[in-house]
Amino acid sequence: MSIWNAILLGIVQGVSEFMPVSGSGHLAVLQHLFGVTTNGDYYFLHALLHAGTLIAIIFVYRSELNNMRQQLMLNRMQQYQQTEQKQYPKVRLFAMIAFASIPMIIAAMFYSMFSSLAVKTAFVSVMLLLNGILIYATDQMKEGKYSEGTLPFRRAILVGLCQCAAIVPGISRVAAAYGASTACGLRRERSLHFTYMLSIPALIGIVIVDLAMGISRGISLGEVPGALFAMVCAIVFGILSLRLMKQIVESEQYGNFAYYCWVIGVVTLLLTFIF
Repeated sequence: MSIWNAILLGIVQGVSEFMPVSGSGHLAVLQHLFGVTTNGDYYFLHALLHAGTLIAIIFVYRSELNNMRQQLMLNRMQQYQQTEQKQYPKVRLFAMIAFASIPMIIAAMFYSMFSSLAVKTAFVSVMLLLNGILIYATDQMKEGKYSEGTLPFRRAILVGLCQCAAIVPGISRVAAAYGASTACGLRRERSLHFTYMLSIPALIGIVIVDLAMGISRGISLGEVPGALFAMVCAIVFGILSLRLMKQIVESEQYGNFAYYCWVIGVVTLLLTFIF
């Protein structure tokens, strides 16, 4: 794979990972066009692409993550000193993320089975069409009333369960988690926030699994520079994508992604049968 192809994959990953259009689906289509097979280099490239978007989200939310760390330390200190407890909203958010991530940990056992479907472009195209339906349905939902501080834990776990759908190539993690969060009653801007925070442990898991699979199948040293270029592009465009997505939700333009997924799904399906 050429450096330019790797850079293009990095840009696509950075843009699509944090938008409800399925980064895995777009990567699958492009890798099919570039002739990338599911060998060790494939999984190594995927690991670095997801590492890039992980770095992007940590950078954008670095202040909140630092506040969460500080509140966790304060909460532990108060428990140790057995003094009066205070309310720590970031501690509760951390607990919600931890509980909601449990289903994804279980789903990771089936990750390799579903990742093999990424080379079946027709399957990915159909999933993109279904992803568009999910986006459209979410856009029609009423505004919720909860914030992360008031959302019941059982609903947070339900969001985590729905996020597991993203192990299927063509289904967006953002579309699944954001849709579930909105359906569970979170206000839309908080749904997006919770979705992104929930993606951090998911991305960590994906990077670990893909890297392990890449090492076990063998990595070509010649592919490393391209993968690194792709990761850098994923970082830069991931940061831009996170900030743009917030503006899109605030301007109530989220539903337009449904039409995009339908067009891409139909075009890709037609090209699959033609070529």
